Amino acid sequence: MNKIKNMTYQQKMKTNEKLRTKLLHFLAEETFTSMSNISVLLEREYSQVYRLCKKMESEELIKIHQIDQHLNRHVTLAGISPKGIKFLRDNLYLRNENLNAFMPSKLQCAESLKHKLKIQKFRAIYTSRQARQISPFMSYIQLPKKPHPDFAIHLSPGKRNIFLAELECTQKSKIRYEDLLNRYSKLGEHVIYLFQTEDQLNKIGQVIAKCTPKSWSKENFLLFSLVERVLETKHKHWQWGDGCYYIHNFLSTVIAINYEDLKDGNLAWKKYDFAPFPFYRDSLWAERFPELCGSLDSKGRIIPNITTYPEGVPSP
Repeated sequence: MNKIKNMTYQQKMKTNEKLRTKLLHFLAEETFTSMSNISVLLEREYSQVYRLCKKMESEELIKIHQIDQHLNRHVTLAGISPKGIKFLRDNLYLRNENLNAFMPSKLQCAESLKHKLKIQKFRAIYTSRQARQISPFMSYIQLPKKPHPDFAIHLSPGKRNIFLAELECTQKSKIRYEDLLNRYSKLGEHVIYLFQTEDQLNKIGQVIAKCTPKSWSKENFLLFSLVERVLETKHKHWQWGDGCYYIHNFLSTVIAINYEDLKDGNLAWKKYDFAPFPFYRDSLWAERFPELCGSLDSKGRIIPNITTYPEGVPSP
């Protein structure tokens, strides 16, 4: 993880500036996160991350705060300050939205905070892996009515193909799952449940899968996967420019298990490739070439190519 070793002074300064910028942008989106998540985001050891954050705190760009978790244990948080937000607006590109500075006095309860940090870790993992980030690949959304998913994963620039994502850490009652899935079925969107371990996926995921209503549409995917394995980092995305087609990297492939397989106890991992259809109706790109076109469902969403991994789960 130590990528600073053997660098020249100029290289270290340039790298350090990139890390600071990346961290500030992440905190602008999240308001605050844990030092552990920052370590994942910046791909640096905890001690290096802590020194960087202490330096940025001395410059009043961020604020560090510790909260007690258990006896003799604490979590160290870092959040963006008003000066940090101003720095981003004055020196770097930043969307013109209202951004909140970190206020430790407004922290959530312990369980809600724990869940939020796990969601942030998911975002940190994939932000660190992306070769060319097209933002936002993941967003927090607030639907007009319940259910309110933890976040949404965008799988195309046109934002037609999204998965409403639930990060499941503890098992709930069957009645609660039945009610939740009934509400999701009425929304008519793709849904994915994410777990931290394969054991959780197998045990809790099967309970959820068996609660799926009979009214669930075949056009809407209900998938189950692991945080570390759900998305591939690179895949082709076609775009027209300068008289020819170019391929760009984009998060467009989901590695997961379908609810029907999981309900039967079949851990059949599959790859759902949403990249074959290169153009979107709301785009301003050139006229489509038939040989590059995939197929769309009744809602205008890309129907993915689905392939099965013959040897089980791919390595993350």
